[in-house]
Amino acid sequence: MPVNDLINRSLELYPFTFPNLCARVWLSDYVVTLRGNHTVTTTKGIRQLVHGTRLVVNPGEYHAGLKPGSGDRIGFVDTLVTPDMVGTTVPVFASIELKTITDSMKPNQRDWFTFVETHNGVAVVLKETRSGIEIVREI
Repeated sequence: MPVNDLINRSLELYPFTFPNLCARVWLSDYVVTLRGNHTVTTTKGIRQLVHGTRLVVNPGEYHAGLKPGSGDRIGFVDTLVTPDMVGTTVPVFASIELKTITDSMKPNQRDWFTFVETHNGVAVVLKETRSGIEIVREI
């Protein structure tokens, strides 16, 4: 089965699932764009860096998305709670948005939060404040 057919079929069966894009990226506060060509020696030998090459200085590794090995699509399935389920613990989809002191919710993020809450999920904003971090509801 072609990948696109598999994706379309998964959407038919589980319409409230979304791509789970996992990646490893390198972050830094400092990026240098080289002018001219340069030769550098690395652990893998001599390497030529051409004009315009961007170097990330003192990078830190960041893993985006869920844990490696998690499903290709994540989300929730509407489930009717029946009497035999009362008293048991069931997972609830949660969406947590992280905001710095100067950051605020964008319109598409507000729409997403409304969507999650409409389907009985939990939508939370963790906002950085001068005294630490607090849970904020900006919807």
